[in-house]
Amino acid sequence: MSKWAEEQLRNIIAKYKYVWNDAYFTVREIKEFKGEADSSIRKDKKLVSFDYKMILEWQCDMMDKDKAIATC
Repeated sequence: MSKWAEEQLRNIIAKYKYVWNDAYFTVREIKEFKGEADSSIRKDKKLVSFDYKMILEWQCDMMDKDKAIATC
């Protein structure tokens, strides 16, 4: 399950963008990605656990009329 979870998380994170007012947050690169996912059944219920550590390079742009006025 770890391989599937890693592929899914990498795809989601690589496309992640967040916009709030005039600020645009994007993930530029996944620098480090470690961890595992597991599933088990206990008391007839499926349990899924994820334990990942990620180091991301990100960027936030402040925009004013489609022009970047600040980047961090």
